[in-house]
Amino acid sequence: MRVRAGLISAIYRKALLLSNDSRGQSTGDIVNLMSVDATRLQDVCTYGLISISGPWQITLAFISLYNLLGWSAFVGVAIMLLSIPLNTFVARFLKKMQEQQMKNRDERTRLMSELLSNVRSIKLYAWEHAFLRKILHVRNDK
Repeated sequence: MRVRAGLISAIYRKALLLSNDSRGQSTGDIVNLMSVDATRLQDVCTYGLISISGPWQITLAFISLYNLLGWSAFVGVAIMLLSIPLNTFVARFLKKMQEQQMKNRDERTRLMSELLSNVRSIKLYAWEHAFLRKILHVRNDK
């Protein structure tokens, strides 16, 4: 939590130093950095220890299983090894879907910030329905 809070405060501090022109172009990127990327870094800090202690835990669990079940414990290991390609395929598919979701989220955030910053002009020229259609397209169709 401290890493996430520190990262969010650093991003916020940097965003305050940006000019209005550059801040308007990258509002969606700043929001994504603060929400998604900071959470990912927090998860790395939380679950990073598992990558170090995981092999030891698996080895100890297998030794205990072998002591209890004997040679039939190898069937479980074989099933685990055979499921690695399936897990790899699913992980790649989920990664592609998440990248597409992030692009859609960026587009939706940019559109909403554009709408909020130009609400006076939109009301003045009666462009509400055009923006509503555009927002609904980004929200529902993507």
